[in-house]
Amino acid sequence: MKYIKSFLILTILLISNITISYSQNNHDRPDYHAPITIMNDHSHKKGEFMTSYRYSEMKMSGLKNGSSAITNSEALSNYMMIPKNMRMKMHMLGLMYGLTDKITLMMSGSIIDKEMQRVNSSNATSKANSKGYGDLKLGSIVNFYHKNNYELLANASMSIPTGSINKQNQDKKLPYSMQIGSGSYDMNLGFTHKIFYNKYSFGNQISGLFRLNNNDNGYKFGDQYNLNSWASYKINNYSISARVNYQKIEAIEGKDIDITKMMIMMPTQDPALYKKEVVNFAIGTNYIFTKSNLKGNRLAIEIVKPLYQKFKGVQMKSDYKIVLGWQKLF
Repeated sequence: MKYIKSFLILTILLISNITISYSQNNHDRPDYHAPITIMNDHSHKKGEFMTSYRYSEMKMSGLKNGSSAITNSEALSNYMMIPKNMRMKMHMLGLMYGLTDKITLMMSGSIIDKEMQRVNSSNATSKANSKGYGDLKLGSIVNFYHKNNYELLANASMSIPTGSINKQNQDKKLPYSMQIGSGSYDMNLGFTHKIFYNKYSFGNQISGLFRLNNNDNGYKFGDQYNLNSWASYKINNYSISARVNYQKIEAIEGKDIDITKMMIMMPTQDPALYKKEVVNFAIGTNYIFTKSNLKGNRLAIEIVKPLYQKFKGVQMKSDYKIVLGWQKLF
Protein backbone atom coordinates (compact mmCIF):
# COMPACT_ATOMS: atom_id res chain seq x y z
CA MET A 1 0.00 0.00 0.00
CA LYS A 2 2.90 2.40 0.62
CA TYR A 3 3.58 2.49 -3.17
CA ILE A 4 0.01 3.61 -3.87
CA LYS A 5 0.08 6.29 -1.16
CA SER A 6 3.37 7.72 -2.49
CA PHE A 7 2.00 7.80 -6.04
CA LEU A 8 -1.22 9.55 -4.99
CA ILE A 9 0.71 12.16 -2.95
CA LEU A 10 2.93 12.86 -5.98
CA THR A 11 -0.16 13.18 -8.18
CA ILE A 12 -1.73 15.74 -5.82
CA LEU A 13 1.48 17.77 -5.70
CA LEU A 14 1.73 17.83 -9.48
CA ILE A 15 -1.91 18.85 -9.89
CA SER A 16 -1.54 21.69 -7.39
CA ASN A 17 1.26 23.23 -9.48
CA ILE A 18 -0.26 22.93 -12.97
CA THR A 19 -2.44 25.59 -14.57
CA ILE A 20 -5.44 24.67 -16.71
CA SER A 21 -4.64 26.12 -20.14
CA TYR A 22 -6.49 24.33 -22.91
CA SER A 23 -9.97 24.25 -24.41
CA GLN A 24 -9.76 21.50 -27.05
CA ASN A 25 -12.05 18.47 -27.16
CA ASN A 26 -10.65 15.88 -24.77
CA HIS A 27 -11.69 13.04 -27.09
CA ASP A 28 -9.03 14.15 -29.58
CA ARG A 29 -6.21 13.76 -27.07
CA PRO A 30 -4.04 10.60 -27.05
CA ASP A 31 -4.37 10.50 -23.25
CA TYR A 32 -8.18 10.73 -23.25
CA HIS A 33 -7.95 6.95 -23.14
CA ALA A 34 -6.27 5.47 -20.09
CA PRO A 35 -3.24 3.15 -20.45
CA ILE A 36 -4.29 0.25 -22.67
CA THR A 37 -4.47 -2.31 -19.85
CA ILE A 38 -7.27 -0.30 -18.19
CA MET A 39 -10.80 -1.15 -19.30
CA ASN A 40 -14.05 0.88 -18.99
CA ASP A 41 -12.10 4.14 -18.82
CA HIS A 42 -13.91 6.32 -21.37
CA SER A 43 -17.29 6.94 -22.96
CA HIS A 44 -18.52 7.89 -26.44
CA LYS A 45 -20.88 10.46 -27.88
CA LYS A 46 -24.30 9.42 -29.17
CA GLY A 47 -23.96 7.36 -32.36
CA GLU A 48 -20.19 6.81 -32.05
CA PHE A 49 -18.97 3.26 -32.53
CA MET A 50 -15.54 1.93 -31.55
CA THR A 51 -13.95 -1.43 -32.19
CA SER A 52 -10.78 -2.58 -30.45
CA TYR A 53 -8.26 -5.39 -30.38
CA ARG A 54 -5.89 -6.17 -27.53
CA TYR A 55 -3.11 -8.72 -27.38
CA SER A 56 -1.65 -9.49 -23.98
CA GLU A 57 1.05 -11.84 -22.79
CA MET A 58 1.84 -12.70 -19.18
CA LYS A 59 4.63 -14.81 -17.74
CA MET A 60 5.02 -16.32 -14.27
CA SER A 61 7.99 -18.24 -12.87
CA GLY A 62 9.52 -19.11 -9.53
CA LEU A 63 7.71 -19.69 -6.25
CA LYS A 64 6.91 -17.72 -3.14
CA ASN A 65 5.49 -18.74 0.19
CA GLY A 66 3.81 -15.66 1.58
CA SER A 67 6.13 -12.83 0.55
CA SER A 68 9.36 -14.88 0.64
CA ALA A 69 10.90 -16.66 -2.35
CA ILE A 70 11.43 -20.40 -1.95
CA THR A 71 13.38 -22.95 -3.98
CA ASN A 72 11.88 -25.84 -5.91
CA SER A 73 13.46 -28.25 -3.44
CA GLU A 74 11.77 -26.54 -0.51
CA ALA A 75 8.38 -26.65 -2.24
CA LEU A 76 8.83 -30.31 -3.27
CA SER A 77 9.28 -31.29 0.35
CA ASN A 78 5.50 -30.82 0.68
CA TYR A 79 4.26 -31.64 -2.83
CA MET A 80 4.88 -34.34 -5.42
CA MET A 81 4.87 -31.80 -8.25
CA ILE A 82 5.13 -28.01 -8.53
CA PRO A 83 4.60 -25.44 -11.30
CA LYS A 84 7.86 -24.19 -12.78
CA ASN A 85 6.59 -21.46 -15.10
CA MET A 86 3.43 -20.40 -16.89
CA ARG A 87 2.57 -18.26 -19.90
CA MET A 88 -0.79 -16.87 -20.89
CA LYS A 89 -1.62 -15.21 -24.20
CA MET A 90 -4.93 -13.51 -24.85
CA HIS A 91 -6.56 -12.00 -27.93
CA MET A 92 -9.48 -9.73 -27.02
CA LEU A 93 -12.01 -8.06 -29.32
CA GLY A 94 -14.15 -5.23 -28.00
CA LEU A 95 -17.09 -3.16 -29.24
CA MET A 96 -18.42 0.10 -27.78
CA TYR A 97 -21.44 2.14 -28.89
CA GLY A 98 -22.62 5.54 -27.70
CA LEU A 99 -26.31 5.03 -26.95
CA THR A 100 -26.54 8.62 -25.71
CA ASP A 101 -23.97 11.26 -24.82
CA LYS A 102 -24.12 9.89 -21.27
CA ILE A 103 -24.44 6.11 -21.77
CA THR A 104 -22.03 3.85 -23.69
CA LEU A 105 -22.73 0.16 -24.27
CA MET A 106 -19.86 -2.33 -24.48
CA MET A 107 -19.13 -5.94 -25.28
CA SER A 108 -15.91 -7.98 -25.35
CA GLY A 109 -14.82 -11.54 -26.02
CA SER A 110 -11.47 -13.30 -25.96
CA ILE A 111 -9.40 -16.29 -27.02
CA ILE A 112 -7.03 -17.49 -24.29
CA ASP A 113 -3.98 -19.75 -24.60
CA LYS A 114 -2.20 -21.07 -21.48
CA GLU A 115 0.90 -23.20 -21.03
CA MET A 116 2.35 -24.48 -17.76
CA GLN A 117 5.64 -26.28 -17.23
CA ARG A 118 5.82 -28.53 -14.16
CA VAL A 119 8.58 -30.39 -12.35
CA ASN A 120 8.28 -33.37 -9.99
CA SER A 121 10.37 -34.68 -7.11
CA SER A 122 12.51 -36.67 -9.57
CA ASN A 123 13.32 -33.42 -11.42
CA ALA A 124 11.38 -34.60 -14.49
CA THR A 125 9.49 -31.85 -16.30
CA SER A 126 6.20 -31.94 -18.18
CA LYS A 127 3.96 -29.45 -19.97
CA ALA A 128 0.24 -28.83 -19.99
CA ASN A 129 -1.73 -26.61 -22.38
CA SER A 130 -5.24 -25.23 -22.53
CA LYS A 131 -6.85 -22.99 -25.13
CA GLY A 132 -10.32 -21.74 -25.90
CA TYR A 133 -12.86 -18.94 -25.89
CA GLY A 134 -13.00 -16.89 -22.70
CA ASP A 135 -16.05 -15.54 -20.93
CA LEU A 136 -18.24 -13.01 -22.77
CA LYS A 137 -18.62 -9.57 -21.13
CA LEU A 138 -21.58 -7.21 -21.61
CA GLY A 139 -21.98 -3.87 -19.89
CA SER A 140 -22.34 -0.11 -19.92
CA ILE A 141 -20.45 3.04 -18.91
CA VAL A 142 -22.25 6.11 -17.59
CA ASN A 143 -20.53 9.49 -17.93
CA PHE A 144 -22.35 11.21 -15.08
CA TYR A 145 -20.10 14.27 -14.83
CA HIS A 146 -18.10 15.88 -17.62
CA LYS A 147 -17.17 19.53 -17.46
CA ASN A 148 -14.15 21.26 -18.98
CA ASN A 149 -11.14 19.27 -17.78
CA TYR A 150 -12.90 16.96 -15.31
CA GLU A 151 -14.68 13.66 -15.90
CA LEU A 152 -16.35 11.04 -13.69
CA LEU A 153 -17.60 7.69 -15.00
CA ALA A 154 -19.27 4.63 -13.52
CA ASN A 155 -19.35 1.23 -15.16
CA ALA A 156 -21.18 -2.04 -14.65
CA SER A 157 -20.78 -5.23 -16.65
CA MET A 158 -21.76 -8.88 -16.47
CA SER A 159 -19.46 -11.75 -17.40
CA ILE A 160 -21.32 -14.62 -19.09
CA PRO A 161 -19.67 -18.05 -18.49
CA THR A 162 -18.80 -19.07 -22.04
CA GLY A 163 -15.25 -20.21 -21.20
CA SER A 164 -14.48 -23.85 -20.38
CA ILE A 165 -13.88 -25.05 -16.80
CA ASN A 166 -13.30 -28.67 -17.88
CA LYS A 167 -9.94 -28.54 -19.64
CA GLN A 168 -7.87 -31.72 -19.33
CA ASN A 169 -4.37 -32.98 -19.99
CA GLN A 170 -3.84 -36.70 -20.58
CA ASP A 171 -7.36 -37.43 -19.27
CA LYS A 172 -6.71 -35.54 -16.01
CA LYS A 173 -8.49 -32.28 -15.27
CA LEU A 174 -6.13 -29.32 -15.21
CA PRO A 175 -5.86 -27.12 -12.08
CA TYR A 176 -8.00 -24.04 -11.56
CA SER A 177 -5.42 -21.62 -12.96
CA MET A 178 -5.31 -23.52 -16.26
CA GLN A 179 -9.04 -23.36 -16.89
CA ILE A 180 -10.21 -20.83 -19.47
CA GLY A 181 -13.38 -19.44 -17.90
CA SER A 182 -14.79 -18.87 -14.43
CA GLY A 183 -17.93 -20.93 -14.95
CA SER A 184 -19.93 -18.38 -12.94
CA TYR A 185 -21.83 -15.17 -13.64
CA ASP A 186 -19.58 -12.34 -12.50
CA MET A 187 -20.44 -8.68 -11.90
CA ASN A 188 -17.82 -5.98 -12.46
CA LEU A 189 -18.44 -2.55 -10.94
CA GLY A 190 -16.14 0.45 -11.14
CA PHE A 191 -15.66 4.20 -10.96
CA THR A 192 -13.16 6.23 -13.00
CA HIS A 193 -12.00 9.81 -12.43
CA LYS A 194 -9.93 11.73 -14.98
CA ILE A 195 -8.60 15.29 -15.02
CA PHE A 196 -6.89 16.96 -18.00
CA TYR A 197 -4.42 19.81 -18.32
CA ASN A 198 -2.56 21.29 -21.27
CA LYS A 199 0.22 18.69 -21.32
CA TYR A 200 -0.70 16.42 -18.44
CA SER A 201 -3.57 14.22 -17.37
CA PHE A 202 -4.26 12.11 -14.30
CA GLY A 203 -6.66 9.29 -13.64
CA ASN A 204 -7.85 6.96 -10.92
CA GLN A 205 -10.04 3.89 -11.17
CA ILE A 206 -11.43 1.63 -8.47
CA SER A 207 -13.18 -1.58 -9.47
CA GLY A 208 -14.41 -4.86 -8.07
CA LEU A 209 -15.17 -8.21 -9.69
CA PHE A 210 -17.80 -10.16 -7.74
CA ARG A 211 -18.60 -13.85 -8.34
CA LEU A 212 -22.36 -14.29 -8.09
CA ASN A 213 -22.71 -18.06 -7.94
CA ASN A 214 -20.88 -21.36 -7.71
CA ASN A 215 -20.23 -22.90 -11.12
CA ASP A 216 -21.38 -26.34 -12.26
CA ASN A 217 -18.23 -27.91 -10.80
CA GLY A 218 -18.96 -26.73 -7.26
CA TYR A 219 -16.74 -23.67 -6.79
CA LYS A 220 -16.30 -20.02 -7.62
CA PHE A 221 -13.13 -18.00 -8.09
CA GLY A 222 -12.37 -15.34 -5.48
CA ASP A 223 -13.61 -11.78 -5.75
CA GLN A 224 -11.07 -9.27 -7.07
CA TYR A 225 -10.43 -5.63 -6.11
CA ASN A 226 -8.36 -3.20 -8.15
CA LEU A 227 -7.11 0.33 -7.58
CA ASN A 228 -5.33 2.10 -10.44
CA SER A 229 -3.71 5.53 -10.49
CA TRP A 230 -1.90 6.91 -13.54
CA ALA A 231 -0.30 10.05 -14.90
CA SER A 232 0.21 10.87 -18.58
CA TYR A 233 2.28 13.45 -20.42
CA LYS A 234 1.12 14.55 -23.90
CA ILE A 235 3.54 15.21 -26.77
CA ASN A 236 1.52 16.14 -29.88
CA ASN A 237 -0.21 12.89 -30.93
CA TYR A 238 1.63 10.77 -28.33
CA SER A 239 1.20 10.38 -24.62
CA ILE A 240 3.54 8.64 -22.19
CA SER A 241 2.06 7.16 -19.03
CA ALA A 242 3.13 5.75 -15.67
CA ARG A 243 0.68 3.71 -13.61
CA VAL A 244 0.50 2.04 -10.19
CA ASN A 245 -1.93 -0.83 -9.63
CA TYR A 246 -2.98 -2.48 -6.38
CA GLN A 247 -4.82 -5.79 -6.73
CA LYS A 248 -6.31 -8.10 -4.14
CA ILE A 249 -7.70 -11.52 -5.06
CA GLU A 250 -9.57 -13.71 -2.62
CA ALA A 251 -9.26 -17.50 -2.36
CA ILE A 252 -11.46 -19.86 -4.36
CA GLU A 253 -14.64 -20.85 -2.53
CA GLY A 254 -15.71 -24.48 -2.79
CA LYS A 255 -13.80 -27.04 -4.83
CA ASP A 256 -13.90 -29.18 -7.95
CA ILE A 257 -13.62 -32.77 -6.72
CA ASP A 258 -11.91 -33.76 -9.97
CA ILE A 259 -9.11 -31.25 -9.24
CA THR A 260 -8.92 -31.15 -5.45
CA LYS A 261 -8.78 -34.78 -4.41
CA MET A 262 -8.05 -36.40 -1.04
CA MET A 263 -4.34 -35.93 -1.72
CA ILE A 264 -3.19 -32.59 -3.17
CA MET A 265 -0.19 -33.28 -5.38
CA MET A 266 0.39 -29.69 -6.57
CA PRO A 267 -0.21 -26.33 -4.87
CA THR A 268 -2.31 -25.23 -7.88
CA GLN A 269 -4.85 -27.93 -6.95
CA ASP A 270 -5.55 -26.28 -3.58
CA PRO A 271 -8.38 -23.69 -3.83
CA ALA A 272 -7.11 -21.90 -0.69
CA LEU A 273 -3.82 -21.05 -2.42
CA TYR A 274 -5.25 -18.49 -4.84
CA LYS A 275 -5.42 -15.60 -2.40
CA LYS A 276 -2.91 -12.84 -3.03
CA GLU A 277 -2.10 -9.13 -2.95
CA VAL A 278 0.00 -7.49 -5.67
CA VAL A 279 1.34 -4.01 -6.40
CA ASN A 280 2.33 -3.43 -10.03
CA PHE A 281 4.08 -0.58 -11.82
CA ALA A 282 3.53 0.03 -15.53
CA ILE A 283 4.78 2.34 -18.26
CA GLY A 284 3.04 2.82 -21.58
CA THR A 285 2.32 5.04 -24.55
CA ASN A 286 -0.77 5.97 -26.59
CA TYR A 287 -0.80 7.33 -30.13
CA ILE A 288 -3.76 8.81 -32.00
CA PHE A 289 -3.94 9.35 -35.76
CA THR A 290 -5.57 12.71 -36.58
CA LYS A 291 -5.01 13.02 -40.33
CA SER A 292 -5.41 11.11 -43.61
CA ASN A 293 -7.24 7.79 -43.97
CA LEU A 294 -5.98 6.62 -40.56
CA LYS A 295 -7.89 9.31 -38.65
CA GLY A 296 -9.76 7.78 -35.74
CA ASN A 297 -7.23 4.98 -35.20
CA ARG A 298 -5.32 4.57 -31.94
CA LEU A 299 -2.30 2.42 -31.06
CA ALA A 300 -1.06 1.71 -27.56
CA ILE A 301 1.34 -0.43 -25.56
CA GLU A 302 1.92 -0.97 -21.85
CA ILE A 303 4.49 -3.03 -19.94
CA VAL A 304 3.64 -4.13 -16.39
CA LYS A 305 6.11 -5.31 -13.73
CA PRO A 306 5.31 -6.34 -10.14
CA LEU A 307 6.77 -4.31 -7.27
CA TYR A 308 5.33 -6.36 -4.42
CA GLN A 309 3.67 -9.78 -4.23
CA LYS A 310 2.24 -11.49 -1.17
CA PHE A 311 0.56 -14.88 -1.38
CA LYS A 312 -1.28 -17.26 0.85
CA GLY A 313 0.86 -20.40 0.81
CA VAL A 314 2.97 -21.53 -2.14
CA GLN A 315 2.20 -19.78 -5.43
CA MET A 316 3.99 -18.77 -8.62
CA LYS A 317 5.11 -15.16 -8.83
CA SER A 318 4.49 -12.87 -11.80
CA ASP A 319 7.39 -11.79 -14.00
CA TYR A 320 5.75 -9.34 -16.42
CA LYS A 321 2.76 -8.54 -18.54
CA ILE A 322 2.68 -6.74 -21.87
CA VAL A 323 -0.42 -5.39 -23.59
CA LEU A 324 -0.65 -4.14 -27.19
CA GLY A 325 -3.80 -2.47 -28.45
CA TRP A 326 -5.53 -1.00 -31.49
CA GLN A 327 -8.73 1.03 -31.38
CA LYS A 328 -10.79 2.49 -34.23
CA LEU A 329 -13.50 5.11 -33.84
CA PHE A 330 -16.31 5.31 -36.41
